[in-house]
Amino acid sequence: GHGGDGGDGGQGGPGGPGSKGGDAGDITIISTQKNITGGGAFIGGHFIYVHDGGPGGAGGPGGFGGSSGFGGQPGFPTSECAAALPGNQGNAGLPGDEGVAGPHGQPGKFVPQQVERDKCADMIPLPIQFDQLDPAVFCRGFSTPATGDSALTGSNLAQVNKVTTSLANINITKKITSTDTQLDLKFAIAGNSGTGTGNLTLERDFGTPATLPNVITVNRFEVTNISPNSGARNATVNVTITGKCFDPSALIQQVIVSGLGVTVHNESILDEQTITCVFEIGALAAQNARDVTVKTGSFHHTLVNAFTVT
Repeated sequence: GHGGDGGDGGQGGPGGPGSKGGDAGDITIISTQKNITGGGAFIGGHFIYVHDGGPGGAGGPGGFGGSSGFGGQPGFPTSECAAALPGNQGNAGLPGDEGVAGPHGQPGKFVPQQVERDKCADMIPLPIQFDQLDPAVFCRGFSTPATGDSALTGSNLAQVNKVTTSLANINITKKITSTDTQLDLKFAIAGNSGTGTGNLTLERDFGTPATLPNVITVNRFEVTNISPNSGARNATVNVTITGKCFDPSALIQQVIVSGLGVTVHNESILDEQTITCVFEIGALAAQNARDVTVKTGSFHHTLVNAFTVT
């Protein structure tokens, strides 16, 4: 709002009019959000609005025999996002000797306030809505790293500047292709990362982080069981191998039994937990415990002493 007009000159002579009050105070929005696109709405970040009442008007010049008018009061700041109010008009000069120029009114007050919900710039920071993480399950080697891409869908996601997980030794990068409704993420999973189910935390410049519980699962590629776990010389044994992270689409699908005398045929990955195959045991195979190694894609794991030739 503009400042008040200056007061009239003193009554002893024709005082000049007070000068016009200052320009209207601005409402200023300041943002630390880095992802504001041209022409688009503000979508997050640290916002404040400022109410400036504007300077008061100058006092009117004094007439002969009169004092100058007093400067107008500054405009009044508002408490919300409405325009600032104008200042009061200055007082008239008093009769008497020739006056001097009256004082200017003081500038309006500078009042920063945090934007509140249901007030002018409504709902900043905006509530983050979460739909799903797809895919939500990742695999790494038994002790080797892996990477994976995923998409987190929802709304008001452009506020998010960093994503972390409660699982140890996993680094998550937000890709530049992300939008307000989808975060494109890359997961760099260390060979000693945490496994199991974990949370995701979405951080932003302003506002509390949003935590999404139990939305990501990391498994390690491993062989857990061979059934049956033994077979006689000169026999053909149908074997079922169980474990985690077996990839039915992998170009490399191989089962290897250590030592001589046992040949593996008909490897078939049924799903991520199950492989079937045939162990052909030669008549001269050594009667001892053998290691069984499974390879699918870039992952491999060996279960020590998992099968015994009897």
